[in-house]
Amino acid sequence: MKTKIRALIILLILCVFLALIYALLPAEGDGSFPARGEGRDALSAITDIPAAEAQALAISNGRGLFGLLNGPGGVIAVSDMAGPFDAAEMRALLYLACHLKGRRLDKFSPNAAALADSLARLSLILTGGREYNFALLRKSPVSDEYLLFSEEEQAVFLIPESSAEWLLRGAVDFFIPAAPGAGETAE
Repeated sequence: MKTKIRALIILLILCVFLALIYALLPAEGDGSFPARGEGRDALSAITDIPAAEAQALAISNGRGLFGLLNGPGGVIAVSDMAGPFDAAEMRALLYLACHLKGRRLDKFSPNAAALADSLARLSLILTGGREYNFALLRKSPVSDEYLLFSEEEQAVFLIPESSAEWLLRGAVDFFIPAAPGAGETAE
């Protein structure tokens, strides 16, 4: 009988302890914890610009330097390569630059060496003359994400690998190769 009473007392103490812990937890929405959908993995907007406001995008990376001009006739590539470029791919790149998403790292700031050794640099120029400049620093050592530095915000963001891959592409990746036999005459 004493064993049952002891077990009941321990259970009662645990229930009181759990009730106190629950009472001390903050209510949802008071800012202490992220709201649902805004957790650690939620991405926030780095740039949220209508693509029509983008006048140009310049990208410099290990694969070269090229630019995109957004005009009334559509997106055109400016590169040292001559030939047709995939317009849909170029529009997708411009759209990505206008709608970058990532997670802000509050306690990280790159040094000058990290900025000098960046994987890519990009400048997004808007019709009003405003410019957004970024440096893709390196791949995160703990995830498949990449570190992106925003010069305007002086902040570093973690962006998805799929976004970084677009910023690491060269002009040749947007080039449409000639079909086999194109330009050849039949004999």
